[in-house]
Amino acid sequence: MLSTKKSTKYLRLAIQLLFLILMPGLFTMIFGQMRQIYTSIISGKINFNILVNTTLPLLILVFLTIIFGRFFCGYMCAFGTINDLLYKLSSRVFKIKFKVNRSVDSFLKLIKYAVLLFIIVGVWTLGISGLNSINPWEAFAQLIQFPPQLASVTALIVLMLIFVGALFIERFFCRYLCPLGAFLSILQVFRIVKIRKDKTGCINGCNACTRSCPMGINLDKVNRVDSLECIECMNCVGICPKGNAKLTIFGRVINQIIIIVVFVLAFLGLKGLAEKVIDFKMMMEDKDRGINLGEHMPKPDGKRRHRRDGEEQQRVQNVEVTQGKYKDGKYIGSAIGFKPGLTVEVTISGGKISKIEIVDHNETPSYAEIPFKIVPDEIIKKQSTNVDAVSGATRTSVGIMNAVAEALKQAEQK
Repeated sequence: MLSTKKSTKYLRLAIQLLFLILMPGLFTMIFGQMRQIYTSIISGKINFNILVNTTLPLLILVFLTIIFGRFFCGYMCAFGTINDLLYKLSSRVFKIKFKVNRSVDSFLKLIKYAVLLFIIVGVWTLGISGLNSINPWEAFAQLIQFPPQLASVTALIVLMLIFVGALFIERFFCRYLCPLGAFLSILQVFRIVKIRKDKTGCINGCNACTRSCPMGINLDKVNRVDSLECIECMNCVGICPKGNAKLTIFGRVINQIIIIVVFVLAFLGLKGLAEKVIDFKMMMEDKDRGINLGEHMPKPDGKRRHRRDGEEQQRVQNVEVTQGKYKDGKYIGSAIGFKPGLTVEVTISGGKISKIEIVDHNETPSYAEIPFKIVPDEIIKKQSTNVDAVSGATRTSVGIMNAVAEALKQAEQK
């Protein structure tokens, strides 16, 4: 029978691999949702209905992180998992051993907060363009497609440099560069789940907890892990030879496996429940309008096409639907989303758009799910392709808008 220490280790690895395979773009989507909320607030154009519908994973993660801490970083972030796997490969296969000076490490950890501040001020507020050309997340999101997509050369170089850093320094990106990690670390200041240990019971000179920490936290001199760098990986709990390190809630010891499972299931459960509520709400709204959206959202047909190298974002074809401009009927339009081949069927009834169906696409399901639900509905409500894109899935959103615009061209009265 496996011990609790080994069970925790294997459980963490299983969860990491599961999210790496099934939700590899989750971290990219969540950070995009941060941008969506921020830009909506500073622009004063806040549509709470759309904002809540399109930022649910972020809102749920914020709530859970405030209570539990950065379990997302330790268990669910695919980019963090890749960093872990690369370091394990280098340390066990290539026998690479490299330690950063503690004072240097502490200074470098501040860089991720500067990166977050630059993105908020420079990119989201002042609109400095070109971030995607150096965005390693964007390159990673394309490389994990099957077959891999051709990313921006600059972004690919940055990604490769990060991977090289991960070979030498454990959790290289997470420690020094990750803006999402910087945001989540601030949220966990008041977390109630913490690791505690009685340092008076430690073996002199052991330092096993500190040596096992992937974030380089100095743990052997503390009784409680208050560091914002903690990702709740439980390495220190599992390796302590005296069993001094324990996971606690309000100071009471609790089984770490229970907390890990609760966090993951809470995230997935709340996300799934909220999506069902939104689906029901949208279905009722569609029923009131006499339409039925979302039934024809096919999965990718396996025909993968490469995105043009260097293509960042298509321009939106803004089309306003006016009475008498379009003939009733069904019209097909195609455009480039994240990938080529995003095709819609637009139904015109009484001179207005009454129905939009996604009839074919090559989009990544995890990215396309929300825009496929939200964007067609918003176009119908506004009778215009000039609607908000779903942050984290901008290309797919723009592709839907442009495909509808192409379909409307065919419907114009001659």
